[in-house]
Amino acid sequence: MMAPNGNGGIYQALHDSHIISILKAEGIKHVQIIGVDNVLVKIGDPLFLGYSIANNLTVAAKYIDKERWDERVGVHC
Repeated sequence: MMAPNGNGGIYQALHDSHIISILKAEGIKHVQIIGVDNVLVKIGDPLFLGYSIANNLTVAAKYIDKERWDERVGVHC
């Protein structure tokens, strides 16, 4: 929340660079964006992506709760 743009800067960059238009022109309908510091992420997770697509979700996210308020992990907002 306090970072200059956090990892969310990717969305503005995709917009400003017209990458979204290029992806649409190429017929690409789905994009997975992950936090690079999450070693547990399953890239191309077929169950998660399939569920998201089958349910016509515009955005989907999965995460776990912090164990303590002061735990030094990212905050999902």
